[in-house]
Amino acid sequence: MLTAVRYLEKFRTVWKQPMKVKALLCGLMCCSTTVVAQSEVRLYGTIDAGIGYESVEGSFLGEPVDARQGGLTTGVNSPNSIGLRGKEQLWEDLFLRFHLEAGFSALTGEGGTGRLFNRYATVGLHSLRWGSVDFGRQINAASWYLTDIIGPFGADFSHAALGRLFGAVNSPRYDNMVLYQTNWLGPLRLALGYSFNTSGEQQFDQGGDTEDTRALTTALRYESGRFAAGVSYDRLRSRESLPSGRGGVVLESWNIGAKYDFTLATLHGGVGQASNGWFSTFDYGPLSSSGRDLGDGFIVADGLRVNSYTVGVGIPIGGQGRVMMSWGLADAVRPGPFTGRDLKAQQVYSLGYTYALSPRTNFYSAAAYTRHVAFHRNLTAHWFAVGLLHRF
Repeated sequence: MLTAVRYLEKFRTVWKQPMKVKALLCGLMCCSTTVVAQSEVRLYGTIDAGIGYESVEGSFLGEPVDARQGGLTTGVNSPNSIGLRGKEQLWEDLFLRFHLEAGFSALTGEGGTGRLFNRYATVGLHSLRWGSVDFGRQINAASWYLTDIIGPFGADFSHAALGRLFGAVNSPRYDNMVLYQTNWLGPLRLALGYSFNTSGEQQFDQGGDTEDTRALTTALRYESGRFAAGVSYDRLRSRESLPSGRGGVVLESWNIGAKYDFTLATLHGGVGQASNGWFSTFDYGPLSSSGRDLGDGFIVADGLRVNSYTVGVGIPIGGQGRVMMSWGLADAVRPGPFTGRDLKAQQVYSLGYTYALSPRTNFYSAAAYTRHVAFHRNLTAHWFAVGLLHRF
């Protein structure tokens, strides 16, 4: 009924126009009515830029390090992206949907990783009753369900991001993945996914061997009122051999987190463990993870085991501001290729502030101090940024 009233009002407006304009507008309205009845497509994006400073000092694998950089920065409060989301109703309770998203630098205009849609490229089915299944390139289950639970900074804000402590909740992306998510378990939500090759096209098996790196990802989230909690597990198996001759190395990560909104503040916390590698890049300034890169930032560090812990708080200020604080520790209980032998637990202290200038635009400032970077005794990092984020 409301839709009919809206179109009657539009036709009354059109009828007052000159005849040529009247014919054109009526044609466009008829076309738009047909499109809406068949499908829905939305263009969206984010753009983020500001000024920042970063420094790394000490020694890394026995070599002195004294690196610093100040100037423009981008993608701090949120990665820069532009994308399309669409859906089409097939039956009363079944929709086809797709998601395409590309990342870029707001400072240079360049795209990322040489892919047209490097962030998302999926198509799938969604049912209000039975859940959804999506096929293609997408983030893992832990990132869907735990990122906003474990810490107030989530996967954003560079050195303050959860990826410095919990790699598997820092939006690692899997190619060739099928991901199923429920919506019929009440306050519980379950996600289960499998990637047939996490980076690049799937390869042919030859003689029973394959070069595909396959992954299993699953997460469970409970949310009721002011409380939310989640648990996740990721397992990534590389079929290729390491230089040592060992093949079939398995990266694993489990994580548990919870948060509670006390109105005056939201308290966050989490624990986790990663074995035989890291599920995201481990980079500080010019330093880079020196384990074996499987593509898309997955690092094999055979033998490495890291236990991670964090607590954080988000405090609303007025109706538009928010202060964020967190402390986290990543403790390498077994060494790996990029840690050296004299292990020290990496600690990250973070402070941030965001202010909503409008429903679509944020001002932000954030800083982080990291001790024992990459588990090295005499390596520290400082980071600061201030900028603007706009969503469209």
